Amino acid sequence: MEGFLKTQNLEPLAELLPEIRPANVTPPSGLSETGLEAFQAYLLLGPHRAFATSKHFFGFSTANMTIDEAKQNALERCRQSAQKKETCTVLYVDDTQVHP
Repeated sequence: MEGFLKTQNLEPLAELLPEIRPANVTPPSGLSETGLEAFQAYLLLGPHRAFATSKHFFGFSTANMTIDEAKQNALERCRQSAQKKETCTVLYVDDTQVHP
């Protein structure tokens, strides 16, 4: 296998890439286990991301072109989950808490 990889100019890296770790950010209070898992996934995903919650629901958006787009998409996903029964608020943009 190593010989084949060399013929394709695909040699192993001299050093392994560092492990991707989420930022040390406190999750929103009141999230279910599913919500906590989603928040951890959110922290690992691409830039221009936002995480929104209501009293019982959440929504997030990642890898957007702008922060405003990320916030709008997160709110829309939260509202879809809440079925317009609860108000959704953006709590995080990228790794920064923007609303208490």
